Amino acid sequence: MASKSEQGTIPPAESSGLAEDVRTILRASRNRAYAAANQFMVEAYWNIGRRIVEEEQKGRDRADYGSFLIRNLSKSLGDEFGGGVSVASLKNFRQFYLTFPDFGKSYAAPSLLTWTHWTLIMRVEDPRARDYYINEAQAQQWSSRILERNIAARTWDRLVAKPPATPSTALPSVSPTPGEFVARPCRYRSDRHACQDLRRPQTRRRYRPVAHPREADQQGTRAAGVRGPNPA
Repeated sequence: MASKSEQGTIPPAESSGLAEDVRTILRASRNRAYAAANQFMVEAYWNIGRRIVEEEQKGRDRADYGSFLIRNLSKSLGDEFGGGVSVASLKNFRQFYLTFPDFGKSYAAPSLLTWTHWTLIMRVEDPRARDYYINEAQAQQWSSRILERNIAARTWDRLVAKPPATPSTALPSVSPTPGEFVARPCRYRSDRHACQDLRRPQTRRRYRPVAHPREADQQGTRAAGVRGPNPA
């Protein structure tokens, strides 16, 4: 048994970093196990969808065979697997296979995407947009909520699908017509009066004709109330 003096020289696990190292190892292992299990389940859902589609091909002559097949399969497996094989889930598995028929080849590497990610992505119609969201969700480690917001905001259409405006597609420049002005900032104090004058609407000044000297005298006399002599 170690003496009290020997026990006092042993550093606590937290101060030596041992506990943090073990915590990091356990978290990393748990995340890898979760990612592997998630990938296995996604592959299982794809295989279930493949089998449903293959079975539907046998009864293609019956219009309602696909719906009958899914309902019957859900009823047969419901007692053992519960809601995981509901009619809605089986329809999603079928749609998953139809949307990604080459999933086993194109997406064979372990993926960080959960089944919720895939259900959101497979509702996107454009295959190029689907590939974009798959790559971005994995590279940026998007959660399913972030992915849903990006799909709703049509990030693919805004950033990738639509090219930026070029000079040929940009709006044509409009030249000011007579009487209009082009607003510009007044940077200096001395420019303020000039800017104010430019902002005022340009109106034409009306000039009165210059009267003859004799007519001007007459007008002044009449304004004063005195009647001048009649012009010769």
